[in-house]
This record gives sequence, C-alpha cells and structure tokens, in this order.
Amino acid sequence: MTLRELAEELEVAFTTLGNYERGDRQPELDFIFKVARYFGVSVDYLTGYKDARNYDEFLLMNNINNISNVLDYAEPETKKLILNMHNKLTGLTYDIPRSKNHKEAETLNKIFESISNIKKGLGLGILEIADNKYEYAKRFLKEKEKMDQSFNELFEIYTERQNPKEG
Repeated sequence: MTLRELAEELEVAFTTLGNYERGDRQPELDFIFKVARYFGVSVDYLTGYKDARNYDEFLLMNNINNISNVLDYAEPETKKLILNMHNKLTGLTYDIPRSKNHKEAETLNKIFESISNIKKGLGLGILEIADNKYEYAKRFLKEKEKMDQSFNELFEIYTERQNPKEG
C-alpha cells in the first residue's frame, strides 16, 4: 500500500500523512485512534509503547513469559514434563482455529477448568476452599462428573469428525 492509498483510506491529505511520517507534525489523538482501528492494532502498539499488536497477542506473550519463568526454576525432569504438557496442549488445539465449530474448544476448556478447580481446592466463587476432606471429596466428585460429561462430548465430536453423517 502506498502512502497516497493510505491517505485516501484514512480520509486525510497525502501531504499531512507525509508530515506525520517524517515527524514534521504530530497527529491528533483522534487520528491515532483511527489509524489503530484501521490496522486492527492497539494505540500502544502503534506508538511503540507495547510490542503486542492487540490484547490477544499481549496475553499470548504474557503466557509465554510466564512459562519461561516457571521453567527457569524447574528441575530438569519437571521442566521436561512441563514442556511435554505444553507440546500436547499445542497439538490438541492446533486445528481448532480452522474449524467453524467452537464446540471442541469449549469442551476442552471445560475439562481444563475442572482440573484447575480440583487443583485450587475446588473453590466455588472467589477463594472459597473446602473446609474438610468430606467437602473436598464431594466437590471433587462433582468436578469429576463434569469432566466425564465433557469427555463424552469430546468423544462425540471426534467420532463425528471421523464418521460424518451421511446426507
């Protein structure tokens, strides 16, 4: 795209855009927002404040940094297991973005949510943790039931994909 084409798209004079590019003039904040919207990026990215173009990219970069920090402190065998889990998760989710049906992602997310709930002491609400083993076991079984249901849904999704219904 040429500068002239961009100027037309943004409905601004070609010379004005050239002045902004050379640093001869500073754009108004409204114009910066307009450019960010046009390119589908954040104002922070556009102005060089952040490396991430948008919030999703920011979350991804943050998750990568978090995993990297965890691995820095992990023993070699633990590091190997964490990297294997990450590899498996990537493999599980690799083809989901190309799918028009979000059911698989929703179902996998339910399973991961249940695992997370179990690990966190089956908190219900904000930081509510089971008071005793009986309560923990009761909540564990409830989460396990949810996981079983989600695994059944996942099985249906995968078998349907293998054997689509004939029209």
